Amino acid sequence: MKNQELKNTLLPRVKEIGVSEQTLSKEISFALQHVNKNQQLKKADGTSVMQSIMNVCQVGLSLNPVQKLGYLVPRWDSLKKINTVAFEPSYQGLVKLLTDSGSVS
Repeated sequence: MKNQELKNTLLPRVKEIGVSEQTLSKEISFALQHVNKNQQLKKADGTSVMQSIMNVCQVGLSLNPVQKLGYLVPRWDSLKKINTVAFEPSYQGLVKLLTDSGSVS
């Protein structure tokens, strides 16, 4: 999927959860960088890519490669027999979530 297609599809959904258009644009750009670098991600179902971007926005982390808060990981869905993508937070992302919530100081 192209950047603009993803943005048009996801924008109404992310606005419902309070994410700005600018943040969505950044995360789509980061997601496309991940996809373009990985052959398995390129083969993945487009819907799972969109769901992963939504997950990033909902959790409040970023796919920014410099921050290393989370990654797009290719998965094989044996029931549907297709490649999918999952968002997985890194340990740095989990630490950020814990400290931002005040659970850990």
